[in-house]
Amino acid sequence: MTEVDEEIRRNFESDWLRGQCGDIVDYLPMPEAPSYLPTLEELICIDLEFRWQRITKSSRGIDSSSETLSLEQQPLVEKYLDRFPQLHDPAILQRLVDQEIDVRKASPFPPQPTEYQQRFPQLQLPGSSFPNANGLPADETRRYSTLPTKSDVEALPSAFGAYQLMELLGRGGMGKVYRAHQAKADRMVAIKIAGFSGAPPEIRDEIAQRFESEVRAAANLAHDNVMPIYDVGEVDGSLYYTMPIVAGDLASEVRKNPLTNNVAARYLAQAARGVAAAHHQGLLHRDIKPHNLMLDPDNERVLVADFGLARLMSAEEQLTITGEVLGTPPYMAPEQIRSSHAIDVRADVYALGATLYHLLVGKPPIQAATPVETLRQVLEEEPASPRELNPQIDRDLETICLRCLQKEPRLRFASADELADDLERYLRGEPIKSRPIGIVGRLDRWRRRNPKIAALSAGLAASLLLVAIIAGIGWYSTEWQLARVMQNNRQGQLAVNDLYTFIRDEPLLNMPGHEAIRAELLQRGLDHYQQLIDLAGENETLPADLLEARTQLGLLKLEIRDPAEAALQFRQVIDDAKKLPKEIAETRQVLSSVSDSWNGLGQTLHRAGKEADAAAAFDKAIALRTAIVKQAAGELEPVRKLANAKMNHALILAAQGKRDDSQQEQIVAQRDRRQLLRDHDKDAKLLRDYAKGQFNLARLELTTQGVTPKATELLQDATQRFGRLTALYSTDAELWQRYIECLLTMSQLEDFPHSSLQKACDLLPSAMVLAPENREYRIRLITIAQQAIEIQMENRNFDQANELWEKVETKLVQRLGDEDQSIEAVRLRLLSLRQHGLITLGMGDKGLARRHLRAAIQRNRNTKEDPAYAAIWTSAWKNDWEAIERLADSLD
Repeated sequence: MTEVDEEIRRNFESDWLRGQCGDIVDYLPMPEAPSYLPTLEELICIDLEFRWQRITKSSRGIDSSSETLSLEQQPLVEKYLDRFPQLHDPAILQRLVDQEIDVRKASPFPPQPTEYQQRFPQLQLPGSSFPNANGLPADETRRYSTLPTKSDVEALPSAFGAYQLMELLGRGGMGKVYRAHQAKADRMVAIKIAGFSGAPPEIRDEIAQRFESEVRAAANLAHDNVMPIYDVGEVDGSLYYTMPIVAGDLASEVRKNPLTNNVAARYLAQAARGVAAAHHQGLLHRDIKPHNLMLDPDNERVLVADFGLARLMSAEEQLTITGEVLGTPPYMAPEQIRSSHAIDVRADVYALGATLYHLLVGKPPIQAATPVETLRQVLEEEPASPRELNPQIDRDLETICLRCLQKEPRLRFASADELADDLERYLRGEPIKSRPIGIVGRLDRWRRRNPKIAALSAGLAASLLLVAIIAGIGWYSTEWQLARVMQNNRQGQLAVNDLYTFIRDEPLLNMPGHEAIRAELLQRGLDHYQQLIDLAGENETLPADLLEARTQLGLLKLEIRDPAEAALQFRQVIDDAKKLPKEIAETRQVLSSVSDSWNGLGQTLHRAGKEADAAAAFDKAIALRTAIVKQAAGELEPVRKLANAKMNHALILAAQGKRDDSQQEQIVAQRDRRQLLRDHDKDAKLLRDYAKGQFNLARLELTTQGVTPKATELLQDATQRFGRLTALYSTDAELWQRYIECLLTMSQLEDFPHSSLQKACDLLPSAMVLAPENREYRIRLITIAQQAIEIQMENRNFDQANELWEKVETKLVQRLGDEDQSIEAVRLRLLSLRQHGLITLGMGDKGLARRHLRAAIQRNRNTKEDPAYAAIWTSAWKNDWEAIERLADSLD
């Protein structure tokens, strides 16, 4: 095991003892260093210890029943998890939680088992870990709560309509559950009250709708295995309903040890009957898991509860909080991850199987370090055999469980009733109807489940088969054998075609941090295409597929690497297309690849400052895309791409000073997009393109006409659109860049308040953690952030400018790496040095400012002497640095 960096550990601890400790990030080794993760874990343990000691000292003599920690004062493990996703590893998380429990024991806010069960239901935390394990009631020692409310401790008991709230039992996504006394019926009930506090209006409305959906769903179900509803109502605007109090849920039952075969089968059979009753009413649950299956020990039965995500199978509109995936990742069926709308009862069957797996093994079938990785594994990977993890599991019960967990819905039980029937057969000792899947079935299941990810393997197998057959042609040189050769060749080719479609369209691969994976997959597929061509050059479809693959790789390299690498791919596509026979060259597939390559090449030429060549490239893209639109009348994508090429060409015209021509062409592109939006108002790419077009028009208007009502209207519209898009697609790094850029531009208009600038600066730190491996994103974000710093300095907000500069310098500029000596990277480093000097001067330290400015000036002079960076030296750049030199001279 890699050792902790002891020098870093000692420095961190020493700084804490001296009261000079900074941020943990300032001490860590480089992320690629082997000692990074162990050192990070060690520093967090030290940090937790010192922070809780400080709280303990400052709280001595305080009556903790009246004084509590605010949320921001609580040094909890979750705050580190939010910053460092690597800590979600189960073993690391277990150690960090153990440390937090230990350092809180001596504090006035000792840890409680129920709190940690709620925060970390996936961990095993024995009662002996907690200070009140000696038998004292939990309430006698409880002084701490992690509930994110305005007051950490509620005054209970308290009146709520006809009920007396006695004790908080738990908190969910839509409110709180209390133990309450109902005076009229003289009984104790569990009352769930919808929570709206702090939520924006649109979210409050959705919580209310979801809450009402849950009430309607449960109230209309009368079944022995569905949680009954006693009462429904509203008190002072708060919706509520009441239900029986039960001992706990199945998650609590399995927390210490897995359940026995018969107990697990009996509980799941009952749950399946309750879910089936919901299905008979046309209701899908969509969030079945051990936490939502309540145990009623008095009647030896399981009750299905929490229908908060339920929907009627006939419903056309769904309730979804923007951007979220509905359900709990380890228990979600693959089709539910892809689209929560396109599911049927078999998605709930999958979740029941995942719950059975959890009861038998002690953990879900798939659970990774992060939710995103869990979702990916659910889509792509098989769970481990339950019997491998727990040899006591009966083979028949394992067979039932794994049948529920088939990736293909058609291979599962067709209904929850069928599942319950087979479980009951097992309990009676009768033969079950489910049968283990054989080797042929497993291979077929693997192929069907993941034909795209497996495309490289399938293609390689096809190639090997092709080589073997070609070698055998010397023995069996018949037309039939040759036909079989070409058939296998085409199968391998189609497999790689599927791979490209998957890499382009799969949402999980398009999330931040997956750029390198996409590039590697594309490169492997490209190599395989070339192998197929070498083996069977006479195949007329392969050249077109190869051009498309090379274009996709070029576009990805344009996104994540030096544009020069992308230009090589684009030029090769264009050159290779000229060599094709006319009947292939004029196909839509080839025309599309060549037009995309001209468009991509135009972008690379623009980044290199070759505006005339870029304009010519966009002209060719426009001509080709116009021809494609004529071939594909009525299709969205060709028209969208044509509008993009027009917009790109218009931006080049603006850069060349042809602003009137640019404006006219941008207006035409926006008109085309607006027409498309009439019929495709939910298309994400089209919405993004239109928002970008509005911003481009606003910027052009500001440049040519200044602050006009038209510019203001365009900018407002673009900002609002990007704000909505970031809410819809919260992990799309480009959208956040554009939104921040819009806010910064708005902050410079006279009619807009300072809040736009502040919002942009507040969003920048979060945007910095997106797409960490995407160089182009980092470059663009540095540019935007430096613009924000300039605006802060213009407003004489030097403290805020300095705070933002330090974040940009450490998180973005320094991470470019010294090896990156591109023109844009060098230019941004020089700007950062110059800003540092000006900020220091603004904060009043003339001596230090002079040293910073002199260092920046010297670096700039060294750059001027290198002909490789001649493109930096525009007249504006020269004038700015001459002013900096005069300023430095005045400080001498």
